[in-house]
Parts: sequence; C-alpha cells; structure tokens
Amino acid sequence: HHILLRGLREELLEMGYRNITTCRDGNDALNTIIATNPDVAILDIEMPALDGFEVVSALQGQGVITPIILLTYHKERSYLAMANRLQVLGYMLKEDAVSDINECIQHVLHGQKYRSQSLRHDDVHASQEILTILGELTSTELAILKLVASQTASSRICEIRQISARTLEKHRSNILAKIDHAAANSSLKDWAMKHTVVISRY
Repeated sequence: HHILLRGLREELLEMGYRNITTCRDGNDALNTIIATNPDVAILDIEMPALDGFEVVSALQGQGVITPIILLTYHKERSYLAMANRLQVLGYMLKEDAVSDINECIQHVLHGQKYRSQSLRHDDVHASQEILTILGELTSTELAILKLVASQTASSRICEIRQISARTLEKHRSNILAKIDHAAANSSLKDWAMKHTVVISRY
C-alpha cells in the first residue's frame, strides 16, 4: 500500500538507513533485488503481480541469498508455516512495524530469525509442527490433501487419482491419523482449508 510504503521508508530514513529503494509490485521487487543485491529486502506478502512468497521462491530458484523480512497482517499459522518452509528470517506484523522493524532488521542482518512480538508463541510453535506433519505424508497422501484443500469433491479426486472411493477413504484415514494430534477433532477438510496457504505450495 502506497501510504504504508512511504511511511516505512521515512521511518527507516529517520533510523539512519540509507540507499532505500521502494518497488511498486512483486515483479518490480524481484527484478530490483536481483539487480541491486541489497543487504536486506522487506516484502509485503500481499503485492500485485507476485506475492511475497512467490518473490522469495523465485529468488531462491535463481540462487539469490538476500535476507528477507516479510511484512503482513497475517497471524495465521499457515502463513507462518509457509515462511518457515521458505526459511524466511524475518516475519513482521504491520502493527509492530514502527516499534520493532529496527530490531528485526538487525537480527536478520546477523543471520538470526525474528518473529513479531505480537505473535503468540503457540502459533509460532504450531507453524513448525504443520511442516513436520506435511513432511510425514507420502507423495500420494500429499497430492490428495492438496485436492481436499482446494475443495475438490471426493468423486473428482477419485477420477484424478484413478482410485476407488474405498482407497480414497483409506488415504484420508491415514492422513487424519498423522495430523490427529494437531487437528483438534476437526475434519480433514477443515484442517486442510485452515492450512491451505502452505499445503497448496508445499
């Protein structure tokens, strides 16, 4: 957002940072980071053209190692899990940006992970647990979970995977067994929908 972008730039200048470049969208950010190799890049998760996660993935695909801080309103565990999945060092809530951004930058510049102070410890811990669960799934189970997360009907999943309804239910049961301790009695669909951000990109 233009107002936030301008305000953050002015705040960083007042803190003594120099050579600050701002970008209008995700494509601009990607190209600028590749071209200028900055000491650190602050990315909004929600940007036009490419979102923050897509920019980080593209940078990693090209071997760019610029330290990243994600700036966002999102406190959901799925977003935190995705940041962990991409090994993003900084995760800053916009509500904490003015008070904590300098501390976050300093941590990241020294190769240290930093998570916004307003985030609940339980959510930060659980976000890593989500990745552990997804890592325990077989390739078939993960493929089915992605289809469930995209709200694909069971009959359609059977067609796509070329399996019977009975086999699908067996897979669903196996997946639920692996996430049971984290699902808090929710259905597989509920759990998948809740964590679709990281499931869809895993």
